[in-house]
Amino acid sequence: MGKILGMIGPRAKKKAWRYLGLLLIGIANWAMILGCEKVSKPEIRNPGPLQIEVPAGAAVPEYHVPAEKWRVVHGRAINLRDFSEKECILCHNPQTGCQKCHRYVGGKEIKLAEALILWGSRERDGR
Repeated sequence: MGKILGMIGPRAKKKAWRYLGLLLIGIANWAMILGCEKVSKPEIRNPGPLQIEVPAGAAVPEYHVPAEKWRVVHGRAINLRDFSEKECILCHNPQTGCQKCHRYVGGKEIKLAEALILWGSRERDGR
């Protein structure tokens, strides 16, 4: 490579090193992109560590339909005080549902004493 670069002018050398640098940066970027592991999101029907547990036979209230839209806007409903977290935990166990999604998206965890009374804790109950 040294002989080849010795035969060309200084401008061409500079350009060659610039292209080589860009090529190496591009290769490094592709290596990072292809080397990344896709993280699965919390879902109801897919078993795994992030599976959201819903009690069998649980009815979906009318205001939760469609469920996919409700998942997106429920935080806004709580912020507007349409519902309170205390009302939510009457049907939802924060440990087996809410917390998994909230941790996944970096949201605030639900920490209510009433949740422990209603649902218990996994550590204490051994579930």
